[in-house]
Amino acid sequence: MAKKILTKVLVLFLMAGFAQAGVIQLLTKIITPVNLVDGINIINVSVENTGDDIAKDLYVEAITPEGFTSNNIQLGDVAAGTEASGILQINVPSNKEGRYPLILKIKYSDANAYPFSVIASTYLNVKKYTPTNIYGTTEKLEVSENGENSLSVKITNRGETERKVTATAYLPDEFRVDNKVRELILKPKVQENLVYDIGDLGGQAGSAYLGIISLEYDDASHNTVLVPVAVEVTKQSSNKLYIWGIAAALGVIVVTVLFKVLSRKKEKKTPKKK
Repeated sequence: MAKKILTKVLVLFLMAGFAQAGVIQLLTKIITPVNLVDGINIINVSVENTGDDIAKDLYVEAITPEGFTSNNIQLGDVAAGTEASGILQINVPSNKEGRYPLILKIKYSDANAYPFSVIASTYLNVKKYTPTNIYGTTEKLEVSENGENSLSVKITNRGETERKVTATAYLPDEFRVDNKVRELILKPKVQENLVYDIGDLGGQAGSAYLGIISLEYDDASHNTVLVPVAVEVTKQSSNKLYIWGIAAALGVIVVTVLFKVLSRKKEKKTPKKK
């Protein structure tokens, strides 16, 4: 039996509905062959719900590298404390060699039909690959409800060779990413800072979401570095609400004063009857 690689991705977030409050906690396992070959390769995917609320209509969308093809998986409802699994059949072209990214976007809804999505990822090692001197880091990003913020990705070339790197951002559907695919030239022994503008499109306040920045380049073979991203949706600042409240109150006062002043002027201009 061929050796396989097991990848586990834990995505935890809280969701509060109007009718009920619960937690959906998904543990995604991706089992791949150590080395993929030309043609069809079997990838096993399982999703366990370790929370206390049901995840409904679970659907796994496979985002494959250019030239690769794959099916998607429909897993249906996954109750709390249960697991569902399926198989991806990934077709690898004969002209591919190296390390490639496999991105899974898992879509589902809660018991109130509110839609959610999460990102899971792993590497596809095709035939053989070489170690990389490219790596990237990020810090947790906070985005306010319906707001936006900038995600900074530090990318370093520790090697002696200049690299042309393609950086691609994969985030849940709850976020907007401007210019998700970027290209940059990394000179030897240099660190570059790449900035993505991220906007909230309905993420749950207080929830944390995982994403991936994929860094790809070609050497003797293809190479990939997956950089994890954590995005937390925060409630609107109470200070901002306080300021808006003061502004509204001042507005009412100003309008009231102006109304009284104008009324008095009108009374003075009106001649008195004898």
